[in-house]
Amino acid sequence: MRKYLPTYLLALLVSLILPMSSYAAKYSSETVKTVRVHTKSGILFRIDGEMVDLDGCGKNSWYRIPPGSNYEKEALSLLLAARMSKSKVSFTIDGCSGTYPKVTDIYTYD
Repeated sequence: MRKYLPTYLLALLVSLILPMSSYAAKYSSETVKTVRVHTKSGILFRIDGEMVDLDGCGKNSWYRIPPGSNYEKEALSLLLAARMSKSKVSFTIDGCSGTYPKVTDIYTYD
């Protein structure tokens, strides 16, 4: 049993680390091109830069903030303000919301 202990520990360590790896991607200095509010789908937006679907959600035409998300109204306000002022935004995509990449973090800066 003792000679197999390192193998078990290694397998345990790998099984704990793998779920923590994620396809979360940060995008910086992007200009918001279009903002769409859908009563059932939530907030969707496009950027001027390349739109990607790293998690294989199915569509890369919009990024989505799901309905009922924490700070949903604040996220919409930030996106609209950035759109109107042509300010750059940065955001994080992590996982999917339906068939769209899910946005989990948005911020703007100078």
